Amino acid sequence: MIEDAIIFDKQPQAVEIEKALLGTALMEENAAVKIIDELQPPHIYSTNHRKVFEAITDLFEQGKLIDPMTVGDYLSNKGLLTDMGGHYFLAELSSHAVTTNSQVENYILIVKQKYLQRQMIELSAQNIKAAKADEDIFEVFDISLERHGQILDGETQKSDIKIKDTTQQVYEDILSGKKAKGITTKINAIDQNLYGLRPKKLYIIAARPAMGKTALALQIACNVAEQDKAVGIISLEMDADEITRRMLANLSQTELQQIELNEVDKAKLPDVTKAADTLAQMPIHFKELASNLVRIRATAKRWKIQKNLQCLIVDYLQLMDGSKDGNREQEVSSISRGLKKLAMELEIPIICLSQLSRNVENRGGDKIPILSDLRESGAIEQDADAVMFLWRPEYYQLDEVPDSFQPTPQNTQNFLGIRIAKNRGGQIGDFSAKFFGATQNITNLRTVQQVSEPELKEDIPF
Repeated sequence: MIEDAIIFDKQPQAVEIEKALLGTALMEENAAVKIIDELQPPHIYSTNHRKVFEAITDLFEQGKLIDPMTVGDYLSNKGLLTDMGGHYFLAELSSHAVTTNSQVENYILIVKQKYLQRQMIELSAQNIKAAKADEDIFEVFDISLERHGQILDGETQKSDIKIKDTTQQVYEDILSGKKAKGITTKINAIDQNLYGLRPKKLYIIAARPAMGKTALALQIACNVAEQDKAVGIISLEMDADEITRRMLANLSQTELQQIELNEVDKAKLPDVTKAADTLAQMPIHFKELASNLVRIRATAKRWKIQKNLQCLIVDYLQLMDGSKDGNREQEVSSISRGLKKLAMELEIPIICLSQLSRNVENRGGDKIPILSDLRESGAIEQDADAVMFLWRPEYYQLDEVPDSFQPTPQNTQNFLGIRIAKNRGGQIGDFSAKFFGATQNITNLRTVQQVSEPELKEDIPF
C-alpha cells in the first residue's frame, strides 16, 4: 500500500547533525544563542536530543549558564537524565561540537530541511487518507493548501531586524535625495499623491457598480505590465476571456461591444491586431475562482516564486470567502487583514477592489462616497494603506463637479472623480480623470493650460 510505505518508511532525519549542534550549544554560548534563535523543539527528530534542546532553551530564558553540568543538573531535577544515559550522554554530545559559524549555519539548515520533509510526508499521508474517504474533496484541497501554507510560513519568517540597519538605510536615502516611489501606474492621482504602487501596501479601490473600478484596475495592470513587471489578476467576477477582451478593447481603442461580439469593423482590425500582439507579450497572469484567502495566498506565492510577481489585483473583496467564525463583517475583516499580511509577506503592492453599500445611492446631494460607505467592515479602512473612491456624476445625471476635484473639468461628460479618502503617510483629496465606457479606457484629465497647447491632443489615451 502506498500509504504504508509513506508512513512506515524511515523518516528523514539528521541525528548526527543534531548531535553536532547540541554539542556546540553546550560548549559555546554564542552558538547556543544562534541555535536557540533559529530552531524550535519540533525541528529536532531524536526524542532525547529534543529534551536536551528544551533544557538549553529554558536555561537560556532564565539567564543561566549553559554547559554540560548545568544542563545535566536541569535534566536530573526533571527526572530525565538517567534514562538518557546520564552525564556520559551529555559528554558524548559535547565531543561532537564544531568550531565554525559556517558549520553551525549549514547544520541548522539541514535540520530544518529534514523537519520539512517529515512534515510533507505526514501531510501527504493525511491527504491520501482523506482522498480515499467519503469526504468533500474541495474541502480536502482547501485544508491541504492551508496546511502547506502554515508549514512554509513557519520556516520563511524573516529574522529580527536591527534598528541600526534600518536607520543607516533611511539616513543614506535622505542624503541621496532618493524618492520613495513605487511602480508607476500612469494615473496621475496615484503616481503624484500615492507615489505609485509601493511594496507591502494594500490599496482599496471602492465604488458602486458601473463606476469603472474594474476598468481602472485593468488599466493599471496593463500600464504596469508594459514596464515588464509581472502582474497577477485574481478575478472572482469575470473569467480570463472577459478580462482579455476588456484589455484588448482598451489597448486598441475599439468599442468593447465589437470585441465581445467578434464583430470588429474592418477599419479597426489593424489596431486590434497590434493590440493583441502587444497584450500577448505582457507578463500578466490570471486566476479564476480563487474564492478564498487560502487559494489566493497559494497562487500569489507561486507567482512570486515562478514569475517574480510585482503586483497583485483582486476583484473583488466582497466575493471572497473568509473564516466562517463569526458574522459576515468579521469574515470580511479577516480577509482584509489577510491581504495586508500577504502584501507584507511577498513585498508587493496589492490592489483589492471593493463594493460600496447602497447608502451612496440612497443619499441625496452629489453621492460622492465616504469611508463609512465601505460595505460590511470598518476593518477594510483600518487595514488599507490607501482607499480610493470612484465617482461618475454623469451616471447620476448631475451637471456639476465640486471645485475640490482637480484639475477642474469643463463638464461632467466622461468625467471620473478619484477621491483619495485615506492615504497612510500622504495627502488625501479629490482628483480628476476621464472614463470612456465604450472602450474601457481611463485617461488623465488635462488642465485648461495643457489643452490650449497646440502639440497636445485632448484626452490622449495611455
